[in-house]
Parts: sequence; C-alpha cells; structure tokens
Amino acid sequence: MKKKVEDFLIEFGIYRNLYDFAYICKAIEIIRQSKERMKIMWIYSEVAKEFNSNTARVERGIRHAFSRIDKDSEAWKRLCIKETTNSAVLYTIVTKLRED
Repeated sequence: MKKKVEDFLIEFGIYRNLYDFAYICKAIEIIRQSKERMKIMWIYSEVAKEFNSNTARVERGIRHAFSRIDKDSEAWKRLCIKETTNSAVLYTIVTKLRED
C-alpha cells in the first residue's frame, strides 16, 4: 500500500525528496488505520512524534506540499475536491485510495 500512496502523491507533483512527502505518507497511513474521522491536529501530533518534529512544522509542510499541486491537472480534477484544506485533501486522498 505504501507504494500505491507514493505513486498517487507523485502523480500530483509531490515528490519524495520533500520532507513534506514523508509527512503526508504518515498522515495517510494514520487515517487509513482508523475506523473513524480524527481531528487533524491529533494527526499532526502523531506525525510530528514519528519525525521528531512539532505540529506546526508538520501542518505547514503538508500545506506547502498541497499548495504546489497543479489545480488544473487531470489528476486533481479526478479527486473532485471542493475545499483545499489539509484535512479535506488528506481524507479525499484516503477515500480515493480505498476506492481503487
């Protein structure tokens, strides 16, 4: 599943060389393992623990990575995202991965 997540992110222009890439992969893993929707700040906190970081750095990194996505690309349009908050994008990606 890790490879599938990585390929999905690369399709959107988020590359492995960014620290943000690892943050997003871990956040997606946390969301996928949960049976219910979690608060985004808790997710940031868990990711921060994993990378010996802090929640603000994780939030900013994920936001930065998502801001670099080409919103006019076909890949982005397939997600049908209405709002571009970190939590909306993360949960939409997880939902899309579950469908595939």
